[in-house]
Amino acid sequence: MLRNSGNLPFSLGEIDIAKLPAVLKAAREREPSGNPRIMIAKAIKERVAVGKPQVMWEVRLADARRRAPAFGEDVSERTVVKLTPDGAVASVQLPRSLRPKVDKLNPDAIVTALEKFHTSLGQNARLFEVSFNNDQAQLAMVSQNEKVMTFEVALREKLEETSP
Repeated sequence: MLRNSGNLPFSLGEIDIAKLPAVLKAAREREPSGNPRIMIAKAIKERVAVGKPQVMWEVRLADARRRAPAFGEDVSERTVVKLTPDGAVASVQLPRSLRPKVDKLNPDAIVTALEKFHTSLGQNARLFEVSFNNDQAQLAMVSQNEKVMTFEVALREKLEETSP
């Protein structure tokens, strides 16, 4: 069942279906088991605080040798790859068991989270609050259209991230 998850609407004209094979191939190449099975591929246009939103592909993959999780089971052993419309990898979230561990509230983890906020949102973002707990850093800010937006960065596990 499809639902509005807070993402922005987009037209089919914003998706180049001819690029889909390249998108899926690039996603499969980032699944670390070497036996990728695509669990879901979806196009989304996420809200962003800085810059122009664009349609991105989000592909969730699993090791084809493992049993697929049943409805409601933990899906943290999936690889999540976000890609630009032409198939360039924007970010990769590795399965939980392969992510390097980070100490809770380690100052380096907090600095990394703040740097991600700064890089993503810019130095002139108007904030209501920045908070840290043993799982995540979170901030609330006013967006360009004067709506309150919340962003979170995980502190426990580092995510492998690349730029397009």
